[in-house]
Amino acid sequence: MLETIHDHKYERTAEVGLLTRLITVEGVMDPSDTSLYGGRVLVSDYSQVNAKGEREEYIPVAQIMGVQFKNCGQRGYRDYWDPRYALAFQNTKPSEDSYVKSCSIDVSHNHAIGVLGSHNVEVSGNVIYHSRGSGVLTNSENTKIEGNTVIYMRSYGNWENPVENDNYKMDACFETWETKDCISQG
Repeated sequence: MLETIHDHKYERTAEVGLLTRLITVEGVMDPSDTSLYGGRVLVSDYSQVNAKGEREEYIPVAQIMGVQFKNCGQRGYRDYWDPRYALAFQNTKPSEDSYVKSCSIDVSHNHAIGVLGSHNVEVSGNVIYHSRGSGVLTNSENTKIEGNTVIYMRSYGNWENPVENDNYKMDACFETWETKDCISQG
């Protein structure tokens, strides 16, 4: 839209982030439910003992594209060893194939996407709206975070009825710590 103010012409534009997708993972659907205990998707390593008594290890790979996560995540579970985020990769072994692309997270009752202790996970082109915690957080190796949009992120200490007046931890749209070879671009 072109607008003139005091003989100066300004063009107003805005990017639009599409939240709906053809595939939806939906958590709490009842708006009167105040538990904020939605669904979650966890991609994690797995091992079991086979019939011969030998430990078998499975290397997880997740390729998630074009999925809407709506009302997911679980309030109050913020430990990195038990991530109750809308979507979390936890302790995955090196793999070149795991990614989250072109997805949307529409209300997460915790962090939206976590990549924790994992390797080579790509998080790109996602739209995150209203997360109660960081939009994307990682402490992993070779994580690629690129072209994501995070809108309306709320820190843990200022939820609807904050009881933690002295909680000064401020979450970020994109949070990284102790990462190695992390790529993060607009």
